[in-house]
Amino acid sequence: MRKLKFRFKRKLRACLLWAAIPMTVLSRNADIRLPESAGAWILSETRKRVNEKTIFEYMDGAGEMYLGFRFDGLDVFTYQAPGREDILVERYRMRSPDDAFGLLSMDWSGEPVSSGDAPGEYPRCLYAAGLLRIWSGSLYVRIMTFPETPESREAVMKIGGAFIADRGTSRPPFLLNALPPVFSGGWEPDRDKTGFLRSHLVLNSFYFVSFSNILNLDPQCEAVCARYRPSPRNPEAKSFFLLIIRYPEVKRAASGVRSFTESFYPEIDSESDMNGSSENRMIIQTESGWSGCAVRGRTAVLGFEWPSEAAGRVILKEAVDHQKTMEENNGP
Repeated sequence: MRKLKFRFKRKLRACLLWAAIPMTVLSRNADIRLPESAGAWILSETRKRVNEKTIFEYMDGAGEMYLGFRFDGLDVFTYQAPGREDILVERYRMRSPDDAFGLLSMDWSGEPVSSGDAPGEYPRCLYAAGLLRIWSGSLYVRIMTFPETPESREAVMKIGGAFIADRGTSRPPFLLNALPPVFSGGWEPDRDKTGFLRSHLVLNSFYFVSFSNILNLDPQCEAVCARYRPSPRNPEAKSFFLLIIRYPEVKRAASGVRSFTESFYPEIDSESDMNGSSENRMIIQTESGWSGCAVRGRTAVLGFEWPSEAAGRVILKEAVDHQKTMEENNGP
C-alpha cells in the first residue's frame, strides 16, 4: 500500500485545545466525549457504526490493514457547517493500545501536535494538510477535512482534544525495546521508519517480503521493525531493514522461520543450514544485498539489505544478544 507523504517546511505551532467546552457523551466509554460544536461546525446526530463484516463496505482496499491490527469496531461522526466542507471523524476501537500505536506507526509523516508528550517519546498526534491522526490508548482516530483552511484546522484541533484530554500517557508497545538502539558498525534506527505490526500485509507496507504469509503471522503474533540508517560517524554505510517477531509459542517461531526460509531461499536446505546452534542462524546473499535470520526461543530475528556477509553476521549476532539481554531482564 502506497503511503501518502506530506512534507512541511514550517513547524506546526498548534496545540490541542483542552479547555472546558460543551460536550456530549458519544461512546460506551464515559471518558470519551466529543464537542457539540467546533467553530462553525456542528456535530451531526447521524452516526455510522462499522464492524469486521462491514468494514469493506465502508472502505475500499484498506480494511485488511485494520483487521490485521485486531480491529474491534469503527464509529464515524460528521461535523457540518453551512457553506463549508464537512469534518469527518473516524474513531477506530482496537483491542489494545499496541494495535492503535501500530496503525499510527505505519506513517510518521506530518508534524507532531503538542499533546503533553515527554521529550523523546513517540508522538501521539500528527497533523498534515487537513488530516489529524491520533493514537490514544486503544483508540486510533482520524479527523479530516479538505481543503484545509485556518478555520477548519482550528476546528479539527478542537475535536482532536476530546480524544487526548484526561486519558493519560499512551505507552508504546514494549516489544519496541527488542530493537537494538545502536549497532557497533554504526547503525541506528530511523524513528520515522519504525513500526509495530501483526500482519504480513502490514509488513509489506514497511518492507515487501512476499504476497503470501510466508512468516505465518497472525493476530497472536507481535512484531516490530525498523530501517537502520548509518550514524554520523559512519556516513558511507548503507541502510538495512530489521524485523523482530515474537510468536506465541516456541514451535510457532521455528515453524514460521522454516516457512520463510523455504519460500525466500528456495535453493537452500533450510533444515540443515539452520541447525547446529542454539539460535539457528542463516545468512544468504540476495539481489538486494545480504539477508539472514535467526531463531531464539519464540523470537525470530530477520534482516535484509546488509552491505556484506561480515556485516550481516555481526548485526545478526548483536541483535540476538540483545534479545538474550531482554529475556534475562524481563523473562522470555
